[in-house]
Amino acid sequence: MDTYTIVGRKIDQGKTRYLHSDGSIDQNPNNNGAAGTALTVEFIGKKIIELSQNAHLERGSPEYLKVTEQLRNALVVKGPFNHDPNDPKLEELLDNVTVELKYDERTPLDKNVRTLVIPAKDTLAYRETFFKEKDQIPGYEPPLTYELDRLMMRLYFNRLIKELVTEFTGTDGQPLSQADQNKMAEDVDKKLGSYDELLADAEDETELSMVRILASPVAAFHRAIGIYITEMCD
Repeated sequence: MDTYTIVGRKIDQGKTRYLHSDGSIDQNPNNNGAAGTALTVEFIGKKIIELSQNAHLERGSPEYLKVTEQLRNALVVKGPFNHDPNDPKLEELLDNVTVELKYDERTPLDKNVRTLVIPAKDTLAYRETFFKEKDQIPGYEPPLTYELDRLMMRLYFNRLIKELVTEFTGTDGQPLSQADQNKMAEDVDKKLGSYDELLADAEDETELSMVRILASPVAAFHRAIGIYITEMCD
């Protein structure tokens, strides 16, 4: 396989690996009754903030090796478009990935260096071609829009529309009655969905993790950092 990307793992991507309190990592969400930490892009983002706030880890030290192994397990290898996600070659490739940390610095004279990692040939070009073939008109779905992003935007617009409803007036110029506002809010929920509905419908650890992010701007921020720092353009 010549074309593949190595990016952060989405929580709903399957085969998520979990970090347990004893330091072990496997695909079991729980260990001896205790919930493990999902190793996903959110974990990567949170860990990056933690690393940036603490003393630099010495390359090759036990702590450095522990952290980089955790981060490696939060990655996933994606094959070409429509490639079988269960292809064992993908897991084999991930097992041979090495994660290295490089710390950004700031100097008093502002003579700073920024390291930009250029992706391997053809890992991004095929996605560019995909978007070139789309209709070039407003209203397209933005690149890097994953299922969790769609849910976040639906709930964001749900709240925004409900706030606007309180300002609507009837044909008589008077504010809508509370009953009419409630009815419109119900219609918005039916069209866009609601947080309570998503929470009630969550059936497993993956879906619960997604719902948790929907109610946590901090978790969403960690996820965004993980996406950008791993160049998630799959």
